[in-house]
Amino acid sequence: MSPGDLGHMLKPFVFLDLFDIEKAAFPGIGLHPHSGIATVTHLFEGSAHYEDTTGRTGIVPEGGVEWFKAGHGAWHGGGPGDTGRSRGFQLWLALPPDWSLDQ
Repeated sequence: MSPGDLGHMLKPFVFLDLFDIEKAAFPGIGLHPHSGIATVTHLFEGSAHYEDTTGRTGIVPEGGVEWFKAGHGAWHGGGPGDTGRSRGFQLWLALPPDWSLDQ
């Protein structure tokens, strides 16, 4: 199950995505929408870039963590950083319906 299929019907949910990507094979994902979730991304190896509709952009370094919250909707994107390989995890957490971007 993933958030894109049954995840929207089975709230609350927790989804763990382990990734091991080569920049040449996967250059990244452009801006796309999320709503009602928060993500925590951690890099074991390499780096990752991110951007979102709040104007934030950056690089998550090896050993770094990124927190992204889309309570009532936000767009974000990203992919491998300036290293050839990126390994880590992204944990998706369903948020209660009454959470806002301000919490």
